[in-house]
Amino acid sequence: MALKNVAKPCEVLYGLLIEDGQYDYQDIADMFGMDVNQVQNLLNGDIEIDETIAAKIGAGLETGPDMWLKMQRLYNDSSNNQ
Repeated sequence: MALKNVAKPCEVLYGLLIEDGQYDYQDIADMFGMDVNQVQNLLNGDIEIDETIAAKIGAGLETGPDMWLKMQRLYNDSSNNQ
């Protein structure tokens, strides 16, 4: 069974961190231990979440990396099946 309408991880992160105005790109870069350009590319969907980025997101948000890796895999699988 193919999944439909799977959220892009970048959209989830953007919604959690930017849309509510709680954080700016520099805050997120500091939280994730990344530079601002990497964060902008991540939140714009220009780069995918890999193991290294998932570890940084997981540490910054105290979720662990697995959730973010799984979300990226689910999105990739759903995109490939359309």
